[in-house]
Amino acid sequence: MNTLLIDVDWRPPFKEWIDKWVELRKEMLRRLGVEFEDIVVSYTDRGFHVWVWLKKDLPPEKVLELQFLLGDDPVRCKINYFRLKRGVFERYNLLFSKVIYRRPPDEKCMQCKLWRIYVEEVSGVKPPSYAVEFDIKPEEEEKVVKACIDISARDPTFEYRYQRGKLIIYSKDRDQAYKRGIWFKANVLGDMKRYFRVREIGSNYEV
Repeated sequence: MNTLLIDVDWRPPFKEWIDKWVELRKEMLRRLGVEFEDIVVSYTDRGFHVWVWLKKDLPPEKVLELQFLLGDDPVRCKINYFRLKRGVFERYNLLFSKVIYRRPPDEKCMQCKLWRIYVEEVSGVKPPSYAVEFDIKPEEEEKVVKACIDISARDPTFEYRYQRGKLIIYSKDRDQAYKRGIWFKANVLGDMKRYFRVREIGSNYEV
């Protein structure tokens, strides 16, 4: 694993505080002998997310330890520890672009009628019904994640999930899903021949 993901559920009142927070984390990593390429901060509804790209892969237990030391949310650390014990930490060490409910929605939640009614009433936005899937090459990962962070900061309806090697972009309908897929492969991946698939949430069948 070559990426550290930090979730902080409070946004300080001054940007200077976050800048100092980042500089202290850089110094901490240097003292621990951990080499990194870049650190990116993305603001969320409640706080901010931090992505730390490392220069070399580390074992999952070391990644979890570093995330804890760098200030990751304690509850998230505890959950990730249980995932580590079950051997699924690498798969589920994720950050989500937007919190709609008290937990990041998975596709099972998105299919629930009560959840969909609640989200639409609270946010006034139709919940996503379709998903666009891209297979992402290792050398594209940093570029793709940074692009998704930037897009979600400018467009609150842009929700995505990135899991090593796979990007899922959620959309309110099939038309929007295809438009987002075409835009993404042209403007982010720079490859109009790139394959993507569109499916209904909760289904494995392409539409």
